[in-house]
Amino acid sequence: MTGLSFLALMLAAMPIAFVLLAATFTFVLMTGNMQILNSIPQILFGSVENFDLLAIPLFVLLGEIMNESGLTRRIIIAARVWLTRLPHNLVIVNLISNLALAAIMGSATAQMAVMSRVVVPEMEKDGYDRGYAASITASAGLLGPIIPPSMVFIIYGVVAQVLIADMFMAGILPGIVLFALILAIALWQAGIASRAIRVRRCPPDRASGRRSRGWRRC
Repeated sequence: MTGLSFLALMLAAMPIAFVLLAATFTFVLMTGNMQILNSIPQILFGSVENFDLLAIPLFVLLGEIMNESGLTRRIIIAARVWLTRLPHNLVIVNLISNLALAAIMGSATAQMAVMSRVVVPEMEKDGYDRGYAASITASAGLLGPIIPPSMVFIIYGVVAQVLIADMFMAGILPGIVLFALILAIALWQAGIASRAIRVRRCPPDRASGRRSRGWRRC
């Protein structure tokens, strides 16, 4: 009966929290085991006392403070000023800003939401394709769950009873390697795109007045 109620509520598109709660009460009513209800307050207070999970709402709060105060935009502007002499500097700024935000926020969703609003329009103004700018931002968002501090590491460490500090240390090298690979691929694609833009149809030849056939560099 408990399984049937669980399945029926899931098919009714009820939120999973209420599905689990309703299935629990169904099990209690069917078995008459009231000891489960007596342990619910202890479980609730015990989960609140877990200080490791307290880092997650604090990370979310930190991200909101950064967005509302304009600190995120200032980080991006500073990175662009430092790298202004490099070719394809906006691509590098996008990835470095994602790396910095991943080391502060710890949430890939919040990181990509901020970067898509700030960097993607700037890349479009600079001549980059919107799909290319969005793909670079989404790919760099993968750094959020890997670069410490990471919410995924915190939740896994609490559930699996693993030291969170050790998981943070283990995520540094893979995060840097992933950043370097994404940067290399992004710069390679940007170089191909810039060469394709420079190849255009040439104007008519002044001597003959005829337009040259095909595509060539002018």
